[in-house]
Amino acid sequence: MLVGGKISDGRIAYAATYQARQVGGLGNFKFAQKSHQYYLGAENGKIGAAGKLSFDGVKLTSVLGVQIKEEDHTWKLRLHDSGSFRALLSW
Repeated sequence: MLVGGKISDGRIAYAATYQARQVGGLGNFKFAQKSHQYYLGAENGKIGAAGKLSFDGVKLTSVLGVQIKEEDHTWKLRLHDSGSFRALLSW
């Protein structure tokens, strides 16, 4: 299942996915969750931010990113739940 869209003139975007599988036979079955993903992004002029949460049934992971656009260059910053941090400067 996928749900997504935009809010407020397209400046805020969101999406959610969910996957499940059926376990068992016709008379006795249940749904086992497989994975969930949630995304939220926003943009205001030259600054954009986005975050993503993922759950695979065992582990929860998250990522947060920021993008800052200037006239001649762009900064991109990303922070992971593991503590790793990435920075990119592009011209």
